[in-house]
Amino acid sequence: MRTYFGCLDFTPRRALRVLLQHEECGRIFSIRIRLNAALTLLAALRIVIGLIGIVGMQASSADIKEIYSNQMASTVFVARSQLNAAIVRTTLDRAAFHLDAADVSGIVDKALGYRAKSEAAWEAYQTLPKSEEEKHLSAAVATRRETFFRHGIDPLVAALRARDPAAVDKAVMITIPPLFVALSGAVDALERNQSEQAQAMYDKAAARSQRFLRLAMGSGCLPAA
Repeated sequence: MRTYFGCLDFTPRRALRVLLQHEECGRIFSIRIRLNAALTLLAALRIVIGLIGIVGMQASSADIKEIYSNQMASTVFVARSQLNAAIVRTTLDRAAFHLDAADVSGIVDKALGYRAKSEAAWEAYQTLPKSEEEKHLSAAVATRRETFFRHGIDPLVAALRARDPAAVDKAVMITIPPLFVALSGAVDALERNQSEQAQAMYDKAAARSQRFLRLAMGSGCLPAA
């Protein structure tokens, strides 16, 4: 059976073929839309995961900078100041035990050089940022340092230069020991606080890294879902 519309020859077989072609085009078009949507979603997820990685790396870099430039530096400066303070004491003790030696003055000068190193390290530490608790503890150390040097080391230096055995003995045996014990206790408390701050920073950074990792893994699993 043939049907004529103007000059068009439209048979049932031709109509079926046209209909099938239209259905095939529709399926291809639908598949193309789905592929484009999937590719767009994958691209968006890649961008999101990349941003998560960038933010995580920046946070980690900030933590490393804080640990290296502040936490580690402050610990080093405090330890250096205390070490040189101890060397001042032991060096002057050596002069006190040989008060009649010819090089007493040179030993005293050497001890004062270590004192200068101790003061420089402490001043460098004081320039670093601190928490409120650390400020309080560092102020206690500063007070103990001032007392140790002013009421312990300075009188011993004067007695050594004057070669006064009684004054030297009093400074070495009576005055300086409790002052140095008090200074050491204050320094120990400060260093313990610094260690606790570093541990807290590490724990915080580790927890944040785990959050970023879970977020990235969750974003990566979305296409599978």
